[in-house]
Amino acid sequence: MGATTTNGNTGGNPPQPKAPTDAEVATLAMAQLELRKPLVHMTPEAGKIGLVGLPVWLWIDSTDPHRWSREGISKTVTERGVTVTATAHSTYVSWSMGDGSTVNCYNPGTKYDPSSSRTSSPDCGYVYISTSGSQTSGRFTVTATVHWEASYVGADGETHILPNMAGETSTTARVGELQVVN
Repeated sequence: MGATTTNGNTGGNPPQPKAPTDAEVATLAMAQLELRKPLVHMTPEAGKIGLVGLPVWLWIDSTDPHRWSREGISKTVTERGVTVTATAHSTYVSWSMGDGSTVNCYNPGTKYDPSSSRTSSPDCGYVYISTSGSQTSGRFTVTATVHWEASYVGADGETHILPNMAGETSTTARVGELQVVN
């Protein structure tokens, strides 16, 4: 009798799965980095009214490295003998202010401190020049987008750049106008 054949192989042994590529394992590692959408803050806070011409402070929560990390976060994954380390770091936050303007901040911004003598943010702020009254909701939709650069080191020891990633969150800003009557 001859040898048995399974799936075209002799000896009854199924074919071994092909090892994944570095890029495939990098995709798994990136998913495990668990990058999260930013927690946005601004003053005046949502629900409060700001005024045309007054400074608005913009900042995101930077205590969670999965929301903002200049230093970067890494994850190493081994899949069927292929090991890859993926790293992502935050590069900047773009703020779409809802009035057609965009502010790019290369840091998470500074939390507003009402006891501070500063009237405007030292690193991430904006000044509205029109009210939000013409908006359907009477508010500007403000969107903060954290941009991440990512790469991985493959089995070959080389660094490979991954497509940039971003996470965004929106809030609203109600902006009015102060009028003085004589």
